[in-house]
Parts: sequence; C-alpha cells; structure tokens
Amino acid sequence: MDEMNEEEKGKRKARAEDAEEMAYLNLLVPNVELSTGCSPSHLPGGPPSEEAQALSHRILSLMHTSQLISMDDMRVWHHPTPTQTPLPSPSPPSETSPSNPPTSMSLDIPNDPEDDNTISPQPPTVRAYWTLHITLLVLSLSGPPFATLWTALIAALRNTRLPLAWWDVDANTVLCSPAISSAKPLTLNGLPMAVGFGVFEAGPAGGLVSSTQQAKEREEEEEVLEEEKEKSWVLTDMDGFEAGVCAEE
Repeated sequence: MDEMNEEEKGKRKARAEDAEEMAYLNLLVPNVELSTGCSPSHLPGGPPSEEAQALSHRILSLMHTSQLISMDDMRVWHHPTPTQTPLPSPSPPSETSPSNPPTSMSLDIPNDPEDDNTISPQPPTVRAYWTLHITLLVLSLSGPPFATLWTALIAALRNTRLPLAWWDVDANTVLCSPAISSAKPLTLNGLPMAVGFGVFEAGPAGGLVSSTQQAKEREEEEEVLEEEKEKSWVLTDMDGFEAGVCAEE
C-alpha cells in the first residue's frame, strides 16, 4: 500500500510539474469567438468583447488546473544516431622479393571483444514543442455558454491527431510526416466536464420583477405567503431567460 501511495504521489508530482511547464511556455492558446452574430449584443466583425476574453481565460485556467493534456505529447524529441568509428586502414604492402619476404600487416584491434566500433549515443533532447491554437465559434448564444464551450473543447481534443514530428539536424528545423497512419492522438488525463447551475428563488428575490413593474409588484408582495417566498429551485443547463431570473449561478 505504501509503495502504491508513493507511486501515485510521484505521478501527481510529475503531472503538476508538466502543467507548470506547459503554462510557462504558453503551449495552449484558446480563443472564444462571439463576434459571429450569435446574439444582438455581439455583432459580426466587432472586436473581442469582455465576455469573450473572460471565457477564453476561464477555459485556459481550467485546462491548466485539470492537467487535461499530457506534456509528453507536446514535446518534439531529437534522438542522436550513434556514429561509427572507422577502422584503421592497413599499411600498404611492400614489394616482395626472395631477399625481402612479405611481412604481416598489423591492425589495431580493440581489446574489448564486445566493442562494435560505435560511440555510445547521446541522450535524446527536446528541441521543440507543439502549440495548440483552439478557436471556439459560438453560432447562437442563449444563456451561460461556458459548459457548452468546454464540452465542445473536450470533443475536439478527443479527435485531435498530431503528426509524427522529428528534429532534422541538416535543415535545423522540425519536419513532420504527411502519413496519416503515423499521426498520434492526444493523451487526455481523465474526462473533466463542466456543468452550469442556477438557483431560482420564488417571489421578488428570484429576479422576475423588471424595472418598470417594481412599483406594482411591491403592492402584491404583501399577499405572498412566507413559505412561498422561501422556496427555491436548482436549475441546470439554463437558457437566457432562466439565467436572467436566477439569483445565483
């Protein structure tokens, strides 16, 4: 049991370090696009709104805190190939004659019989990283969009494939294989889901009273029973109207 706990602690520590490295390198770049005409308050062609920027930041923070993506998938490694050590060339044979018999050629043979005339390869090194640019387009906005955006993000990441990439020493750059069969899917750590809730309270506390009807509703408040005022409901997957009348989200 202690060995399992130590192993689990080691995995959690490694994942936490990978999440810190990913956040430090800014390898995840989510962007929520609301300027698509999804609602009257978000006209097409406009600059990013405060709501869009806030949603992008919330998604980025949740991706880091949940440690959703494995850092191993983001690294591009370089594996140096072992270099061959050339054998010493034999000395040229001298002319032979009856008075000058041929002498045996001498070669420097390694003393170690297991020596394969190769230099031990260098350890692999990280030469580049993948950066995921994630664009989430909202086509119709009604209610809090965060849970829907996160669900769409998870679905997209589960179908994401990264091409086989390697570091080319001669070109001094990263090359990718065009073969689809060599592409590798992302490794997701778990399946975190986001669900939005709202608390609806009966009576004026629920927010059903508009600014133009407040005077009329105040006269009717005295007729509402105390037990009805204290009633409340928890709503999930709210639309725009339900979100507007909920006291808490």
